[in-house]
Amino acid sequence: SEETRLNPKQKRDIPIALLSRRAKGDVTAFDPLKADVNSITFGRSGDEKSLTRCLKEHRDLNHDRMPDLVCLFDVPSAGFEEDDVAGKLKGQTVGGSSFEAVGKLKVQRVRSHRDDDRPKYRPHPGWYHGKGHGQDDDRHDGKHDRR
Repeated sequence: SEETRLNPKQKRDIPIALLSRRAKGDVTAFDPLKADVNSITFGRSGDEKSLTRCLKEHRDLNHDRMPDLVCLFDVPSAGFEEDDVAGKLKGQTVGGSSFEAVGKLKVQRVRSHRDDDRPKYRPHPGWYHGKGHGQDDDRHDGKHDRR
C-alpha cells in the first residue's frame, strides 16, 4: 500500500478514500456509501473529530466497479505528530456496524526559518561577483561611487 506524506500543520484538508470491497473468503464486503458520515473520525488515534465533509460525487478509485467515498479531514485537528507512521479512520454504517482502517503515513517535520540546522547561505560557485566587491581589489574603499 502507498504511504501518504503530510505536514501536521498544513492548512488544507487531506482527502481520504473509503474504498469499497467485495466479500471474498473470510473478508467481509464493505460499502462505504452506507457509512454514517457523522460517525467518521480520523487521526492519530482514530478518535479525532477531524471530518470536514465527504464528497457527494462517488468514483471507483480502486477499479473494482464499485463506488468509493472520499472524505476531507482537517489535518491539525487529526493530532498527528512528527514520526507518526499511520493514520486511523473509524466509523459506523447506517445499520450500526463499526468499521476501522489504518493507512501508512509519513509525517514531515515542520521546519521553522529559525531552525539552527537549516542550510547556511553559500553562494553558488558559478555566480559572478564582479570587480570592486572583493577584498583583494585594491581599488575598492568600501564606498560605491554614485556619480
